[in-house]
Amino acid sequence: MAMNQMEANQMGINQAAGRQMEANQGAASQGAANQAAGNQLSANQAAANQANANQGAASQERNLCLPRKDMTQVLVNTGTPSDAGTGTGEGDIPVSEINMIGNVGGGGGNFSSPETFPQVIPNNPTFTVPANPLLPPEYSEILDYNSLQYLNGIFRTQIGRFVRVQQLIGSNTTQDFDGFLIGVGINYIILQEYSNQDVRILDIYGIKQMYVYYSAVVGPLTRPSRS
Repeated sequence: MAMNQMEANQMGINQAAGRQMEANQGAASQGAANQAAGNQLSANQAAANQANANQGAASQERNLCLPRKDMTQVLVNTGTPSDAGTGTGEGDIPVSEINMIGNVGGGGGNFSSPETFPQVIPNNPTFTVPANPLLPPEYSEILDYNSLQYLNGIFRTQIGRFVRVQQLIGSNTTQDFDGFLIGVGINYIILQEYSNQDVRILDIYGIKQMYVYYSAVVGPLTRPSRS
């Protein structure tokens, strides 16, 4: 009788252990499922973050592309050779009569080699250089599109504007100069001071950059006057 009772107790213990093992296995399976679900959630979140980043980068790239209507109108007084018959008026100096044979501005271009320059369709435009002290009042100067492929040409189109020029001094030092751009020669530019009519002549080959003001000029107004 006692032996049967002991066997029954042992059987109960074994059954309890089996149920505990099954419960442990179930808990382990549930934990693995929860872990897998957590991993999937993290993956989905990472994918969403990447999608947002890609969308932001694409939006930023679109913002960096400025449409033509929002661009600063750098060139004015434009025309074509067919405008007004010959494209020049009384006193104008056409670009064909300007002595620019051979290399121009050290750029290696040659007006006799059209493949050197961009091809403009349908007609090569012309640009009237703003009036400046280097031309008599009754004269004006006409540039064609090829002239704008060089600093000398593009500088001429900005005559009359307030500019800030970074000039190379020596071998590794730069200095900023500002003033109204009132003249451009083959190898120099002329700046007129903001507060008076003094001028500064700078070597065009030493210019590292030119900042052209198309908005309000505030810098010179806050600068102390020279003694």
